[in-house]
Amino acid sequence: MYEAAAGAFKAEIAERDAIGATLATARKRRRLSQQAVADGAGIQQAELSRIENGLGNPTVDTLLKILAALDLRMTIESPHLQADDQRQ
Repeated sequence: MYEAAAGAFKAEIAERDAIGATLATARKRRRLSQQAVADGAGIQQAELSRIENGLGNPTVDTLLKILAALDLRMTIESPHLQADDQRQ
């Protein structure tokens, strides 16, 4: 049981890191500062920094605000959903 919980925790940390890195890359490609994105999202710059560095645990609402400030949208992908769609 411990191994399963540890594996799930590692996977969650990896996802946080990936989301943060993706947001940071998008922000930098748009040549925006953390402060500009944070202001656009209505959050503190420090919170955006934590999220970009994989240290934050943002709510869906916060992620959506950041995405809107970056003129992006969220997409959810799942191989299981794709397989189900092909069967129907």
